Amino acid sequence: MDKEFLNDIQKHQHLFMEDNIAQEVQLITCPKCDSEDIFEARCQNCDFDLSFNPLGEPLGEKSFYTFRERYWLTLSPLEMENPAIFQGDVKFKKFMIKVRRRYNNLLDYFYSEESKNDKLRPLYLQELVDIVIEMMNSGVSEQEIWQPYTQKGIDEISLYERIKEAISETREHNKSQVESFLDYKMMGFFKVSYLLYGMLAVIFIMGTTLALTSYLRAI
Repeated sequence: MDKEFLNDIQKHQHLFMEDNIAQEVQLITCPKCDSEDIFEARCQNCDFDLSFNPLGEPLGEKSFYTFRERYWLTLSPLEMENPAIFQGDVKFKKFMIKVRRRYNNLLDYFYSEESKNDKLRPLYLQELVDIVIEMMNSGVSEQEIWQPYTQKGIDEISLYERIKEAISETREHNKSQVESFLDYKMMGFFKVSYLLYGMLAVIFIMGTTLALTSYLRAI
């Protein structure tokens, strides 16, 4: 074998490696337009940035947990203890816009093929479940929760079951909270439900009395 030829190959082998790497890069296709014209992680056809990750890290700056904590820091003690009363507030509406956006981004992630082998998938799945619970507790209807899932055509039993389970558990939890409140005994004697029934009875009697009085005066 020609030793000079062999030495020449060894001397310039980095050029062959760079050429192979360049060929491998060209095999990457754009997820937006399927173009293979990729340069420095950007599609030259539609200008899509392949390095952009709308999800970020599972517990990072873009995560549900981060912007929820920031939202909580803006609330007063009264707002924290009575969130249902302030659901018409501008801060709450902006927070829910972020929640819905994150929910849709996570569904896009689970719709993609690469998510199936992603080691971070369990963390994103837990975040999705927590978002479903947050939406349920914030008055978002089950139909609205299921709508984007159905529209994206996601066909995955495990994801479907986790969302369904989160909705069912939240529904039962909220129901038990209402029942616990009604069964709560004020001063250890009177149930809240009895007090409510008593108030309704008083209102009914007062209304009937006023109606009867007005009728007798009109005669």
